Amino acid sequence: MSRTWLRAAGISFVLALAFGLSAKAVGDPIGMLLVAGSLMSLSAAGAFVKKAVSWTDGAAGEAQVIRALGDLPDVYTAISNWVIPGTEQGDVDLVLIGPHGVLVIEVKNYSSKYECSGDDWVNVKDNGFRKRIKSPSRQLKRNVRAIEAYLQPLGWTGPVRGVLVLPPKSKPKLEGATVEILDWASLLPFIQQLTPCKSVPPIDWFRIGELSMS
Repeated sequence: MSRTWLRAAGISFVLALAFGLSAKAVGDPIGMLLVAGSLMSLSAAGAFVKKAVSWTDGAAGEAQVIRALGDLPDVYTAISNWVIPGTEQGDVDLVLIGPHGVLVIEVKNYSSKYECSGDDWVNVKDNGFRKRIKSPSRQLKRNVRAIEAYLQPLGWTGPVRGVLVLPPKSKPKLEGATVEILDWASLLPFIQQLTPCKSVPPIDWFRIGELSMS
């Protein structure tokens, strides 16, 4: 669908621009409107491409993390892209349930240079320009709080933890990070060393996972 949309936008841009420039050459004011409209169409297409690339990168990162957890035994349950019912929180990348309780995993497939100071994150460009970005650590903590609030009325008494997972090639400069930050390779050992819960009430996690589809 995205390719069809982009192809149509590109064709309309070229035709509108060509016609608009021709009309402009003979003093037709409609030509100016067509030029402006075609430029707006090009801008919209560019924004769409940027968003599509972001979605693709995010999905690739989540797939890598799921593969990294492939050696976990069957006592673990993973729910991916879970939308917490009754909230406007957005989807949670990955929720892992097991002997440790609940682990909320936020995945970022960062490929360039980043720095973190507390909950403030910046992308550092090659020319030294620093661009502040949406804080993944704040996003993770919001998700943890939302899941805690959802599970408590269901009788969940175990811990709900959070971890931010980045690709091994991403080595951000961290100063006063407020959440656990790991790479894909260190996630499995981290989970395996978590202290097991003493006792938690049973919850139908598969049913909870299905709610993300509703």
